[in-house]
Amino acid sequence: MGVQDALLDQLAYIDNSFHKKYRRISVGADNGITRGAHNAIYYDTTEVELLWHTTRWLSKTPQQTSAGWDETTRRTVTIALFREKQTNKKFYFLNTCLGDKNRVAYKESVKLLSSYVDEFGNKDIPVLLCGTFNASDIEPALLLFYDKSIISARRIATKTDFRDTYNAYGKDEKAMIDHIFTQNIFVDIFKTFTKNYGTTYISSHYPIGIMFSL
Repeated sequence: MGVQDALLDQLAYIDNSFHKKYRRISVGADNGITRGAHNAIYYDTTEVELLWHTTRWLSKTPQQTSAGWDETTRRTVTIALFREKQTNKKFYFLNTCLGDKNRVAYKESVKLLSSYVDEFGNKDIPVLLCGTFNASDIEPALLLFYDKSIISARRIATKTDFRDTYNAYGKDEKAMIDHIFTQNIFVDIFKTFTKNYGTTYISSHYPIGIMFSL
């Protein structure tokens, strides 16, 4: 599960709410430890084994705490390699959050993310890339993904929807800006979760999810 732009107190709430079988991977974007926004990955230790993970900054110096190009906000992508215990198959999971689609940093970040999928995907290991992209999944900058066979899951799932994922807490600013892109993965179901979970809006974004097979 990917969580975007979460602060430490929010992650602590999730940590305490989840069953102990779940573990979290994340660092804060501002200092590489705890401070700033986290693009966290949660995983079920009974289902998958974590083999490797890293965090890269979306910038010219991705292995250093840094802001990218014409942005002042530090943004990251969390990358993990898992092994599915039941099948022994491996897959990469990347989780990120992009900024303003009109900035140079947006286009350069897409190129950087694409290069990571190239780096990992050429090992014939399936890849999932999820996050808040702050644009439609056919935004011109994101078409680079499609050129490299990194496809939006909502467009290839057997059962799918095209609902808005940004709800703006009920304001008239809705948009479909959260996506899961996949490579070498069969997607059975894509779903936007708009249910009331005890409150009308648990976030300004609705969760999305997929059922898939490797």
